[in-house]
Amino acid sequence: MWEEELDKGAKLYVCEQEGNIVGFASGHEVDAFHAEIDTLYFQESDRGKGYGLQMLDYMRHVLGEEKQISLWCVKENPNRTFYEANGGETGSEKSVQIGGKEIAGIQYLFEKRRK
Repeated sequence: MWEEELDKGAKLYVCEQEGNIVGFASGHEVDAFHAEIDTLYFQESDRGKGYGLQMLDYMRHVLGEEKQISLWCVKENPNRTFYEANGGETGSEKSVQIGGKEIAGIQYLFEKRRK
């Protein structure tokens, strides 16, 4: 799956601490004005240490600070408050099929950064 996404232009970054990968993020450009973070994940034991915010900021930088950045999150994910606490505004909602089950998703939008 990752090989296919990377071939389509997705960017994948890992967060490494003391030689161990503790999390990762991926994203892609949608168009000249919009980019999307596809994944932002950290191991449970490495949450709350500031790595997630560093990676979120880094993804906003590499995807384009002049673009609106968005990401989709499972609505029932209790960790989605991280996005709200770090500048994400709720956007659209949609349902997707995952493993034969209907899952509600919610979009978070991050403002363009002014230069």
